[in-house]
Amino acid sequence: MPSTAILVNLGIIIISFLGGVITFYFISNDNKEQRKKQIEDIVSLIINFIIYIWIGKIIVNFSKFIKDPLSILAYPSNSYAIYMATIFIVINLLYRKYRHNESLGLIVEAFIPIFLSASFIYEFLQVVIQNQPYNKTYLIFVTLLTIVYIALYGKLTLKMQSYLFGMTLLIGQLLLTLIKGITVFGYRLLPIYYISLIVVIILLVTLSNKRKV
Repeated sequence: MPSTAILVNLGIIIISFLGGVITFYFISNDNKEQRKKQIEDIVSLIINFIIYIWIGKIIVNFSKFIKDPLSILAYPSNSYAIYMATIFIVINLLYRKYRHNESLGLIVEAFIPIFLSASFIYEFLQVVIQNQPYNKTYLIFVTLLTIVYIALYGKLTLKMQSYLFGMTLLIGQLLLTLIKGITVFGYRLLPIYYISLIVVIILLVTLSNKRKV
């Protein structure tokens, strides 16, 4: 069975993202129906990501899974499961965009404030509840980024603000990983992970702009 530490960390993650959703709900200028739709999309995205993490964890621990499927519950997810889950979620989003012609802009516009707020809450609770101060530099970074995001909300186009803060977040995570070896939601990710995401975002934005010309 999962250890107490795993369950506590899972509880903190759930509380963090719930706080992120609440934050987005109150700062959003969209109507109630639009906010509800965006929140539903983000919750669906998070659930899918969690499922993909479990799939990744099974793949990483496949030999153990074959011998004892239930034992996989005792193994915490590692960075390799996150890498696989990210690939799966990107494929999922691209499929929705190009197969079903869904606009991903509204999802991204909701995801950035939710992720920033959730990151702040998670890191704050890690210090207060778990007494783990090693990630304080990242806590300061996401705190400042969240405050600035909320302060600028509505003063820039949401598309521009989402791109600006999304890139700032990834570049900041990359630099802090190189300098401080930070973790994100408890996962220590390689610099190449952030570099890959930055490249993917630049490519997608470039392709999107070319289509509009």
